[in-house]
Amino acid sequence: MSDTGSPPPEVDHEKGSPERALDQALIAPHLSLLARTGNGLSHAFTRLELHDAGITDISALEKYIHLRYIDLSLNAVKDITPLAPLDYLLSLDMHSNMLMKVPKVLDRKKYLQFVNLARNQIEDMEIEEWPMCGWLNLNENRMSAVKLSLPSLLHLEARSNAITTVAVTAPKLQKLYLGNNRLRSLSDIGIQATTLQILHLRDNQIRSLKMRETWAGGKIIYLNLRGNALERMSEVNNLRYLGIKILVLMDNPIADNPNYRMEVLGRLPDLERLDKDVVTDEEREEAEAYRREHADQLEQADEPPPEDHLEGVDADPAPEEQDKPQANDEEEGDDNSENSDEEA
Repeated sequence: MSDTGSPPPEVDHEKGSPERALDQALIAPHLSLLARTGNGLSHAFTRLELHDAGITDISALEKYIHLRYIDLSLNAVKDITPLAPLDYLLSLDMHSNMLMKVPKVLDRKKYLQFVNLARNQIEDMEIEEWPMCGWLNLNENRMSAVKLSLPSLLHLEARSNAITTVAVTAPKLQKLYLGNNRLRSLSDIGIQATTLQILHLRDNQIRSLKMRETWAGGKIIYLNLRGNALERMSEVNNLRYLGIKILVLMDNPIADNPNYRMEVLGRLPDLERLDKDVVTDEEREEAEAYRREHADQLEQADEPPPEDHLEGVDADPAPEEQDKPQANDEEEGDDNSENSDEEA
């Protein structure tokens, strides 16, 4: 039973969804949050929540210009162009629909702050800028590249797409989730890393940890590289300048090295946790001894930026650093769109 009070039409995903358009009678029971309108001259309902109702057409929303919060998740909507006139939109949740793109008419929504577009069929985002957007979820779509300019963005998820390149101008970005894509190198990720704290890259095809100049000055607390294709231990040296406290490298070829933990800790002596295990004082002392004994081997390819661990591109001016959380602030969790914290 849907929250419309009657069963939604059956959806055959092979043949497509039967048409079910929003109309006033369907919309009215699901409006809430009466508030003063943007011009301050009257009052209007500003929230619409209508889940799992088989909705395919939202053209009727063009007239609801005072809506600020829209949740039409778990429907069968293919086109969100009718939202173009909604200038006061703050929050948009369209996860689990049938969207194939985010149209240009939704560009520059100046108040939009929260956007959930997970579990659609999106291949393209024709968006140049959402100036106030702080949280964006693009998990489980069909994107091969992410190219965005979001000056207020703090949190970006784009797991389980087919992404090979990322070019995101987001000088305040703190958390980035790109697991289960097709990235082959950290240099495929074009970001300003100065404020980045959490980076999840599990289950990609990463072989190289060389990165771009825009990563300079980054202080990443948590980096998850589990399930990639790292074969050379010397690649770990590229991470020395990021201040990493928690690193996950399990299920890579390098983790089969019999001296795996000593090799990694010898290169990254400030790590507090490697994979699932906290680095003990005893282990740290052992790693220091290992480092002295194998200094030449561990120093291989160990040069300061940008000559070695950064790949040359024009870098944007780095913003001032924000306060960073302690390493134990980011707990492990499930790798899904509802929980942004990922298991080691």
